[in-house]
Amino acid sequence: MAGTTDHYGLQTLSAGDDFSLTSYKYTNADRAAIDRLLYQGAVAHVHRGGDGITDAPTLGASLTLDLTQGVIPAATRVYYKYTYVDQFGNETAASPESYVETPQSLQTPSAPTLARATTGGTLVAGNYFYVLSAYEDANSQETSAISPNSISVPATTTTNTITLTLPSLPIGADGFNVYRKKPGGLTYLYLASIDMTVATPPTTYVDTGIEEDCNRGLPLANSTNISNAVTIALPGATPTVPVGFTWKIYRTYTAGYYTNSLVTHVVEETVEGSGVIAPTYLDLGAGATTGEPPNANFTYGDPSQIELGDGAEVQGLLPPGHVYGTPVEVILNADGTFVPGRKKDLWLCEYPTFVIKGARAWVTEPGSSTTIVADVSLGAQPDSATTIFTTPANRPSVPAYGYFGSVTIPDVTTVVKGQMLVLDVIADGGGATPNHRNLRVTLYGWAKMTDTTSAGLWV
Repeated sequence: MAGTTDHYGLQTLSAGDDFSLTSYKYTNADRAAIDRLLYQGAVAHVHRGGDGITDAPTLGASLTLDLTQGVIPAATRVYYKYTYVDQFGNETAASPESYVETPQSLQTPSAPTLARATTGGTLVAGNYFYVLSAYEDANSQETSAISPNSISVPATTTTNTITLTLPSLPIGADGFNVYRKKPGGLTYLYLASIDMTVATPPTTYVDTGIEEDCNRGLPLANSTNISNAVTIALPGATPTVPVGFTWKIYRTYTAGYYTNSLVTHVVEETVEGSGVIAPTYLDLGAGATTGEPPNANFTYGDPSQIELGDGAEVQGLLPPGHVYGTPVEVILNADGTFVPGRKKDLWLCEYPTFVIKGARAWVTEPGSSTTIVADVSLGAQPDSATTIFTTPANRPSVPAYGYFGSVTIPDVTTVVKGQMLVLDVIADGGGATPNHRNLRVTLYGWAKMTDTTSAGLWV
């Protein structure tokens, strides 16, 4: 990209120039936006060549597990997809899904067997409790400790020792951590670590009465095998990204679910001017960001159209400043004592579209003995409105003695400008006289602030 742009006051870099000349501003986060603005402004801008969007990749990424770094959890299947992106920001559909599994955490060790002796130590009389954890690498990367054992030392001497016969070492572990609770102690404290990787591993540990580490108690959770990372590689022996194209990587821990799954957009060239994009990326497990792979290739050339779903579902590339989605809450009221009847309250939609995501009934003064049920109707006029809850069981209700009912989803969810929502109090849930007061029905969702489709609007 360096050296191809000399408009709009952007710094032009030559081969060998340091990015510090532009205060590091012209980096990954800015390139897609800058390229798209320059293209939309009809500037003859070149982004490593390329003639347009390609077919979607047909092979899944190659995945290699790294157990020495990263924060991807243990015992987890990690799924990936990738896409190609052209010089105008258009993106292909995603590759097939690939996955890799991180190793299981270490098993928790069994309890040690305990025996006492009256000489050789400084342990006084009383009850002693011991429990073991297993560790890998550093002794702070340990399992939980959940299998204790205890032994009583009689009040005959103050020179006692206690020998712990060690259980089998869990597969993959490097040693044991010993935790002890002394007579009168309130909790287990760290006593020692036993290295089992030596040429002749010990079979016992003798507690002669050394002091515990008062700053280290039992582990709160199994922290073994939690250092995991994944190298994602484009399939094939050589880079397969077409010249002039970059690629995006998506990750999920649930097969097929890629909402908010964007890991990174790989854009850096391995050699300046080569047009060859780095074919691998190391995923350390940092949180993914908003974005999911498209289901179909974007159109080459002008910015793709933007289809607005409910304000939380935007497909295409979003031009800043022209598309808005606003959360809306509508509260319909029936004040006073509960009295069945129609047209208790009205709300007129002033938005191009309001998409209802859920509804809930509630009261400010709960009654007893019976459940009350409400309904909401939709229409151009209150008298001709029809219910949005065509499934009767979905209608909002408030149970006896309760303040709030459960969230329900209407069967009709789209309200357009000029239509009314009408609160109908339709039932008392039984023959008893209801004594709830001040019924409220809340409907919440997203309002579309523009037309459904925006054909490449730009600021």
